[in-house]
Amino acid sequence: MSGDPGYFGPNSMMWEINKEITVLFGGARALLMHAAHPLIAAGARQTSFYQRDPWKRLIRTLSLQNSVTFGTKQEADDSATRINRLHEVIKGEDPVSGGYYDALDHEQLLWVHACLQLSSIYFYEKTVRKLTDVEKNKYHEENMLAAKLVLVNIEGNAKFS
Repeated sequence: MSGDPGYFGPNSMMWEINKEITVLFGGARALLMHAAHPLIAAGARQTSFYQRDPWKRLIRTLSLQNSVTFGTKQEADDSATRINRLHEVIKGEDPVSGGYYDALDHEQLLWVHACLQLSSIYFYEKTVRKLTDVEKNKYHEENMLAAKLVLVNIEGNAKFS
């Protein structure tokens, strides 16, 4: 392979798992899991495009995942910067729960990221093969770099096993 293989490269678990078309179904599963968190749902409701096109958020998220996984480091960084800028303005009080949502809040970012990661593993194992704990942990560790790009505080996050 010539050129910049990005943050991961073809021998990574990120490439192995995220290249599978069936893993895209994990995005829809993750979107439903995101909606189960009242503050994530409130933030999504705030964005006008979400009301017109609820799948646009998922498409942006999957586009980021693809850029970070398969793109050059510059492409990954540029995609993360775009998402981070979008997140800067998504904040406010949820009239339903009374809680405060902020798309740059660590716990909320971590929920979104964890849902995507777990859903990707779920669909990979349902459609390709079972992963060992070592492979899941490697995928998790690689995902922590991706999470860091979108400002998730990755310190102290547990392993799968």
